[in-house]
Amino acid sequence: MQYHMLAGSPYERRFIDELKGQVEDSSDEVRTYKTEVLYWESKYLEVIINGEKITSSAMPYSKSLVFKGNLTVDPLGCSHNEILLSVRTSLADIYYDIIVAREKGCQGVVLKNFNQNLVSVSPPYLQKGPTEPPLPLIVLGNGNVKHGDRIEIYLDSDVKISEAFSIHAIKNGKRRVCLVTNHDTWISRDNLRRYTSHLFKNLSRDPEVQWEYLSMSGIETGRPGFSSLYWNSTVEKLIQTKNFDIDLAIEIRGGEWGIEIGPGLRSNLGKRVPVEPLSISYELVRAGIPSIIYHVNFTEPSSSDNKEAITKETRTLETISKLNFNFSNKSILEDFVDDIKLLPPEIRSFLVNFNDRKLIQSKIILSFLGRYWGLPGNIKYGIFHLLLANKISRKFKITFAEDYPALSVRYESTEFHRLFRSELEKTLTKTYLDRMYNVLQEFL
Repeated sequence: MQYHMLAGSPYERRFIDELKGQVEDSSDEVRTYKTEVLYWESKYLEVIINGEKITSSAMPYSKSLVFKGNLTVDPLGCSHNEILLSVRTSLADIYYDIIVAREKGCQGVVLKNFNQNLVSVSPPYLQKGPTEPPLPLIVLGNGNVKHGDRIEIYLDSDVKISEAFSIHAIKNGKRRVCLVTNHDTWISRDNLRRYTSHLFKNLSRDPEVQWEYLSMSGIETGRPGFSSLYWNSTVEKLIQTKNFDIDLAIEIRGGEWGIEIGPGLRSNLGKRVPVEPLSISYELVRAGIPSIIYHVNFTEPSSSDNKEAITKETRTLETISKLNFNFSNKSILEDFVDDIKLLPPEIRSFLVNFNDRKLIQSKIILSFLGRYWGLPGNIKYGIFHLLLANKISRKFKITFAEDYPALSVRYESTEFHRLFRSELEKTLTKTYLDRMYNVLQEFL
C-alpha cells in the first residue's frame, strides 16, 4: 500500500477500512464521511539533460508538458523557451521564484538539491477558491545540472474530482474531547496515522469524557479548483456540515514533544505556544472550537517499546482532557495585542465594544481571523488580516492575504503605490467596521 497518500488517492478507501477495523471493538460508534477533493497523479515523467536521463519527480498539481529548451537560473531572465532551475532551499523563496517565472513566460520550474515534498500552485497565494492551473514543478534527484544546460521534459499528468474519506470513532460520555489527525500525509510524511488510532483504543473509558477520534483526508492537499490555499478543505466542510460542538480538540502530530495552544485559549498548561497557520487546529480555533496541538515522540506501532510509549501518551492525554480551556474576546485581543497596534485608530477604538460585559466570554472576534504571507517570509495569521497584510507589505516584495479573491499587494517605493496602499487601508477599514457593527447588533 502507498504509505504517504495524496487526498483522494485510490488507496484511501482500503486504508479507511483498515482504520475502522482497528477502532471498532473499542468504540460505541464509528462514522465515515466523504468529501470532494482534487486528485492529481503523474502518469509518466522523463527528464533528459544534455542527453542524459535524470531521476526526477513531478509535484502536484503540475500540468502535462512536452518541452525542449534550456535551463536558466535567473527568474527575471526566464522566457518561453526556458525552464527555471532553482537551487533555493526555502519554500518561501521557491514560491516567490514561481511567481516571477510565471510572469516572465517560463514553461516550468525544476528544483535541485531539494528533499521535501511540495505542491505547485499559481498566484495569488492563499486564494480560497479556484486559481489558474500552475506551472509544472519538478524535483531533480541526481546529476550535475547547471545554467544553460539543454533540457527535455516529457510529463503526462492527470487531475480529477475524487472522494476523500474520513473516519470518526466515538466512546460515549459527556464532555467531548476529540483526537484529530490526518492520513493524507504526502507533504508532511508524518507516520502518525496508525499510532493515533492506537492512542484512541488505549484511552480509558470515563463517563465524564466522550473520547472521539477523527482521522481526515483532504488536509494536506485536495482543495478543488487548483486553489492556492490547497490545504484543510475537509475540516472546513465537516465543521459546516457535521455536529462539531466539541469541548476540546487535540491534534496529534509528530516532532519534538510539546504543546501548541490556539489563540484566546487559557489553561494551566503554562507557556502558550501558538498553533501553526497550516494546522487543523487553526481551522478549529477559527470556528470557535478550543483546540491544541500535541506533539508526540513517535515510535512505529511494531516497535518493541511501543506499548510503553502508548501507555505514557494516553495517561498524558487523559490528564489534559480534565483541564479547563476557556475562550474569551478579552484573551483573544490580549494574544493579538502587537497586531492591534498596527491597526488604524478607527478599528482600535471600535474594539473597545468587544469588552462589553455581555460579550466578554464570547469568541466572536475569531470570525475576523485570517492568514497573510509576505514573500520571501513565513505565513502568519492575525485578526483583521487584510489590514495587517497591507501594513506589512512595505517590508516584502509581494504580500498575499487569505480571501476569495486573495488580496495581493506588490511593493514599490513610488508615490503611486503609497497612494494605492493608503486608499486600500481606508476601504478595508470601512469594510471591517461595517462587519463589526453588524456582528455586535446580534449580541447587544
